[in-house]
Amino acid sequence: YFGNGFSETMVQHVAVQILHAIEHCHENNIMHRDIKPANILVANDMTVKLADFGLGCIAAYSDQGVGTPLYCAPEILEAANNPKVSEEEKVFYDNRVDIWAFGCTLFELLHLVTPFEAQTFDDLVANIMAHQISFKVGLSKILMYFIGACLAFDRPTASTLMEYEFIQKALKKNYHRRGVPFLCDTPKQAFKGLQADEIKLLQEANKE
Repeated sequence: YFGNGFSETMVQHVAVQILHAIEHCHENNIMHRDIKPANILVANDMTVKLADFGLGCIAAYSDQGVGTPLYCAPEILEAANNPKVSEEEKVFYDNRVDIWAFGCTLFELLHLVTPFEAQTFDDLVANIMAHQISFKVGLSKILMYFIGACLAFDRPTASTLMEYEFIQKALKKNYHRRGVPFLCDTPKQAFKGLQADEIKLLQEANKE
């Protein structure tokens, strides 16, 4: 089951909760900037939490090149690659960098590898610019379309993604409780009660 990645049903269950958390953050002018499997916590009742806001910021725009490269949007990588440019040449990005990282995370949960996997920074940038995303056989069109939208250079907002068919189907299955922000400021506390195999699975899903 997990040897070939998470099932589409499980990814849908995770996606709707994390997207709620991202939407809640963005509505409050917060960018997480480090969304990845290692920062997603799963409780025994399958409630999913977005954790570790250590690289987060309260801002509409930023020019800081921070994050985990394999999950960084191209605009963050561009900012990281040019840290000493003049004020006029700085690359500014908005909260949709979280959407890119979210798309990378969902892709990895399905395939156990990131969509633009690379060993060096230059190769990572080259893979992103080539933008060839290969999905495994058997996934639904609405899932591939959803992840594709997250990984687009001009990607939608979290609120817009909420209206996509992949998420709407999850909402109809009652995979969430409306109005509950799936956030966690204290990862150690959130890990309390998790089964050992669940923790190991989440850690292995984020091999850097």
